[in-house]
Amino acid sequence: MDSAGWTMSDGAMGPAGSSMVAAADLADFRQVVRGCPDGRVSTRIEGAAVIRYTVLYPKTEGATFDHEYYRTSHIPMIASMMGVTDVEIDRAVDGPYLAAAHIRFDSLEAMRTALARLDGPTVGADIANYTNATPQMQISEIVA
Repeated sequence: MDSAGWTMSDGAMGPAGSSMVAAADLADFRQVVRGCPDGRVSTRIEGAAVIRYTVLYPKTEGATFDHEYYRTSHIPMIASMMGVTDVEIDRAVDGPYLAAAHIRFDSLEAMRTALARLDGPTVGADIANYTNATPQMQISEIVA
């Protein structure tokens, strides 16, 4: 763990205490989804992104979020470090979060490679410029 509270786990970076998905776990999940007794199958278009990395900012008492700074400064910095060009940003209208960012990857390995490029201390220090909420990360397989 570095001084900003970020840690590496199996090649993926996330906040200290977060759980990262192992490739074996994801493979098991794919097998379960594709082998469901009700006949469900993935409708994902071949060659499309299969992994979504999401950063969520929970709505808590006293939480603040500067959407303009996030959109114009933080996300461009992150995207540049990670080598990605397409980041979706949500401004919450209702629900348990203030905001979210979503990045799609072709594979779990591609996501891990991109996350490994992040400079943890720089990213951690910049968070205070736009929010006092503690970010939560989620890794999902896009199945449809």
